[in-house]
Amino acid sequence: MTYRSLCRSLSAERLAAYSLETDLDSEDAPARYLWNLALCAQLHPVFHIVEVAFRNALYNIGEQETRGRGLKYQTVACWLDANPTLLKRAEAEDVANAVHHLGTRHTPGHLISQLGFGFWVRLCDAPYEQGNKAGPRLWPRATTAFAYCPKSHRNRSDISRAFDALRNMRNDIAHHHPVWDRSPTAYFNRAVDLLAWMNPTLAAVTRTCSQFMAVHTSGPAAFRAVAKQVVSVCR
Repeated sequence: MTYRSLCRSLSAERLAAYSLETDLDSEDAPARYLWNLALCAQLHPVFHIVEVAFRNALYNIGEQETRGRGLKYQTVACWLDANPTLLKRAEAEDVANAVHHLGTRHTPGHLISQLGFGFWVRLCDAPYEQGNKAGPRLWPRATTAFAYCPKSHRNRSDISRAFDALRNMRNDIAHHHPVWDRSPTAYFNRAVDLLAWMNPTLAAVTRTCSQFMAVHTSGPAAFRAVAKQVVSVCR
């Protein structure tokens, strides 16, 4: 494979995002591209754990808050699919779409996992505060799920902003954006810190088990040999 061929498949513009003026040859950019892939591969499972913990934390609060209210259900026997709905229109539509894609797996667990990160972040919006009597009234009770969050940030609006920012970071990774030059350690540390707001022990285990720091420390130089195998430089 030639460098020109690689540009045709990945696009010269994409590879340019991994280039520096100080590059010595055409192997540097592909090496950084491979390094970025490895960084994202290590970040993805960390973000996955945070997202799963976050959605289960909010679901459990909703379960506690709605218990004993004699709810009726549409398809799935949980407060997310109550009839009439406890959710605002956009979130109710998300649930309806999720249920449609569940097939015959009509359990709360399947529904929880079918709903995207954005849905759960929106449950941190003002309509889900205690003052909305028709809703699940998640907040401020939900702050108990973030018991290890610094007290100054242990409120609905700060928790909402923190996890929405994390969702944007997750999207950068999922959409194959470069993170190598955007302080990827900040991505990693922020994800682990937010996990610690909910479960410090799980956060500590996640940090210990992750290979992210080793991959980050290795740098693009560790991927030059692979880049050399993939690319035969056109001169």
